[in-house]
Amino acid sequence: MDRQHQSDSAVEDAWDEDQVDTRVQVAELTAELQDKEDLIHALTSQLEQAVDQLDRIHREGGDRGGRTAAATGGVAGEFVEEQRYVNDRVSQWLDSWDQQQPFDLWNRIEQRIEEIVQRGIAAPAAPSFNGFETPTAPIKEPDNSDAAWEEAKRKLLGDMSFGESSTAPAASQAEPPISLGDISYPDPIDVDTAEHVVLIDAVEVRDRYIAYLTQRLRALEMQGPANWEAMNNAPEELRTRLEQLEADYREHLRREECDMALERARLAREQNRLKQDRHKLEVQARKLGFASDEFKLPPPVAGELEGDDRSWRKMFGRKK
Repeated sequence: MDRQHQSDSAVEDAWDEDQVDTRVQVAELTAELQDKEDLIHALTSQLEQAVDQLDRIHREGGDRGGRTAAATGGVAGEFVEEQRYVNDRVSQWLDSWDQQQPFDLWNRIEQRIEEIVQRGIAAPAAPSFNGFETPTAPIKEPDNSDAAWEEAKRKLLGDMSFGESSTAPAASQAEPPISLGDISYPDPIDVDTAEHVVLIDAVEVRDRYIAYLTQRLRALEMQGPANWEAMNNAPEELRTRLEQLEADYREHLRREECDMALERARLAREQNRLKQDRHKLEVQARKLGFASDEFKLPPPVAGELEGDDRSWRKMFGRKK
């Protein structure tokens, strides 16, 4: 029971740490996005002021400068100075915008996310929960083969000898199944009437909850390494147990694949959010006259928000 309690505590601590890391990463990305939005707003405000000032010069001083030029054969000095000052300010703002390179930043973030997704696809099945394994004493190989078979049967069959009563203590028996009384379930939502933001939060909570359950189940099922070298000539009596072990390992692999699928889905959602933010930034830059064909994205489709809601509802098993 102490071992089970320690495993539960380790899983819960790991889950809390994962949530903290996720919140920190989201906060950092949000801060970066906020900085870029502030920069865009500042540049937009300055450019609007420059345009207003240039338009005012053309309306008020332009005509006067034209008349002065016609009368004196030249251009008014005050008008030339103001024009030069406006041009210098606009050039400074353009240089500041180019130095920030927001599109390059978005490209680097998207490339980093794609690398993480590819690394997650190519990663081995169970690299993330080695820390939950409880240290066990090394298995010593007995000197004779009879003792080796007894050791193997004790490990596989829970210290039960064939045809004899068990003499092992109760602590060596199989651990009881996981108790459902101490598990806190996420709050249910109405998928049909929930808003887009609520659906996104619900999917993320569901993924974290599935990962938490698989981690807890994996921690309960962890056992010490078996002495496979002593099973080269396994008797017929151990065949059933070996088949059960094979089925258990296959189930472990299936849960690991489920964890990897959840992680890939989470990264894909983050990549989709970044693409949407980049599209908004490209639209704002196009309004300011800085758009380029290199960063041009496809235009949003009509009813895009409604389509996004349907895609999020599909994650809950709803067809509509």
